[in-house]
Amino acid sequence: MAVSATAAAADSRDAREREARKACFTGNVDRGVEMLVDLYGETGHPNYIYNQARCFERNGKYDQAILSYEDYLRKATNLGDVERAQVEKSIADLRTKLATGGAEPGGAAAPPLLAPALDSATAPPPPSIKPPDGTAPPPAGALGDRPDRAEWPWQRTAGVMSLVAAGGGLAIGVAGTILRQGRASDFNDACTYFDGQPMARTATSGADCRGKYDAVQAAERMMWIGYVGAGVLAGVGATLLLLSPRGQPQAVASARRCAPLLGRAASGLLCEWSF
Repeated sequence: MAVSATAAAADSRDAREREARKACFTGNVDRGVEMLVDLYGETGHPNYIYNQARCFERNGKYDQAILSYEDYLRKATNLGDVERAQVEKSIADLRTKLATGGAEPGGAAAPPLLAPALDSATAPPPPSIKPPDGTAPPPAGALGDRPDRAEWPWQRTAGVMSLVAAGGGLAIGVAGTILRQGRASDFNDACTYFDGQPMARTATSGADCRGKYDAVQAAERMMWIGYVGAGVLAGVGATLLLLSPRGQPQAVASARRCAPLLGRAASGLLCEWSF
């Protein structure tokens, strides 16, 4: 049920992000910004404020874009110096546009809004930004922070180690079985067991039946230690794996890839969307 609820929430957020992006591209600024405001209220992540600024900028609302950029700088407290300088440059460029009646500074083209830079193999990874209120940012899939492998919880690590050890115990048990069969065959060829004591089949054989019998018992102990140890370790390993905290299901992680991201590009700070 928890997984289903998480997947439903991710699907709803992704759908609204796509709708907001479409609204910004088609000139429906009020609708696009309204949805981005709602998403920021839910997640507290400043990327959505940055997207509002880009939506305003793309549609020629430079004064409102400046206000959103400035709000973004206040909320994104963990920005690096380079990223902050790029946003401040965008603000300065917008002020120049307002002063010159909307012309691009120096004839340069404005950077694209919500560029799908993740489609490019050379797209840089987005920086991780912690919301100013101390709450955790959206899950990794929502911000494009998708490491190849997350750190395993200790239960999973211990469970895997237990299963590996169980494999070793099973190997010991198999080796003990083979050894016992060989020693038992050797014992039966020359000795017998009578009245609780091992003895030679013939009085003149000179076989060390007590030693052969002890060797068979030692191999049998080795066999049972291996099998019992393997069973216990396998049970412990399986239990730990079942009790280990679960990460995001692959379907949920894939569904959340459409969230807004931040990335650096030569032309400035781009707000990336993953599709």
